[in-house]
Amino acid sequence: LMRCHNLHLNIREMGATGGGAHKYADTWEETLGIEMIKQEELLCLVVGMQFVLSDVIGECYTFKPCIGGMVDSSHLNRSRKTNSNNNDTVPEEASAASSDCNSVSDSGSIGSESSVFLDAPSTARRSKSMASKVDEWWWSRKVKRDMVVPDSSTYPYLLVTIGTGVSILRVDGPRQYERISGSSIGGGTYWGLCRLLTDVEKFEDVLDLASRGNPTKCDMMVGDIYGDNPEALSKLGLPSNIVASSFGKLVAKQDPASGLKQEDLARALLLMITNNIGQVAYLNAQLHNTSRIYFVGNFLRHNKMSQRRLSYSIHYWSKGEMEALFLEHEGYFGALGAFLLNKEKVEEESAAAHKRRKRRSNEFEDSVPVPQGNNRRRSNSL
Repeated sequence: LMRCHNLHLNIREMGATGGGAHKYADTWEETLGIEMIKQEELLCLVVGMQFVLSDVIGECYTFKPCIGGMVDSSHLNRSRKTNSNNNDTVPEEASAASSDCNSVSDSGSIGSESSVFLDAPSTARRSKSMASKVDEWWWSRKVKRDMVVPDSSTYPYLLVTIGTGVSILRVDGPRQYERISGSSIGGGTYWGLCRLLTDVEKFEDVLDLASRGNPTKCDMMVGDIYGDNPEALSKLGLPSNIVASSFGKLVAKQDPASGLKQEDLARALLLMITNNIGQVAYLNAQLHNTSRIYFVGNFLRHNKMSQRRLSYSIHYWSKGEMEALFLEHEGYFGALGAFLLNKEKVEEESAAAHKRRKRRSNEFEDSVPVPQGNNRRRSNSL
């Protein structure tokens, strides 16, 4: 594409990061004549993200319960339809959430996500009591966060990048970071298992498939173990709609696959992977005493289900003290950081070259003998 449209003719070098910067460097130089200037991957991620958070308004957001706001009613309708077709009953939490969500329909049209600026602390306090009453299906209110990264009060924070695997960084200041943890269970795990369990060939299609699934057909819930006994659940300290064991419901079935659809498997698997990432992130945030957790990476592109689940999970485990944050341009920060770092390198080299030229010019002027006064007067008279 670049060669066809002659986009490469004025480019001699390009900042790049990640495995492709090493794997395809020779091909780029041979085919396009462009040298890949390789940059450190995690540094590029931090630099790109901090640039966007500092300069792009409305970049950061989270998800909150629809209580007192608008709700994406497709999830409510889907749950009613699923339960109707399979003779399951809708949990009391679902009907309560639906009632509260629809009670404020004058604030906007039901079925869309609201994007409003709210202060993080007050929002967390407001929704703290809802952590045990609703699950991620009703965390569909998109709330903007007006963050300013250069402010010292925003540090430290965790940066969780979800790609094929997971890396967790603690960011202590501008370009100050440390990789503190990670996991091999990430987007690659989900996609690989989906290739085994479903017939889907594209990642976007498997997300569409998962959006139609019912994870409770695979997952064993707390209510499956304790029933709906309020006294037992109260002593346990857990609501009945919390997952007790991912895919645990299939253990006791004579034929584990009976009654299951591919969308149920895709949805349950997505929640299992997302829950694991969220819990590892929460435990690291607790260990490093920070309440802000930014989740980025291509796994989250067009993946609102995982974003909502992470928002719900972080809020639930931290009892409202922490918040999962997301960015509109997730997946591009590494490339942006590589561009910015290479731009700085070029500017530094240009400034250094200018200083060298100026120094040589000064040295040349100092080496040229200055005409004596008599000679100057003689030349003037001539």
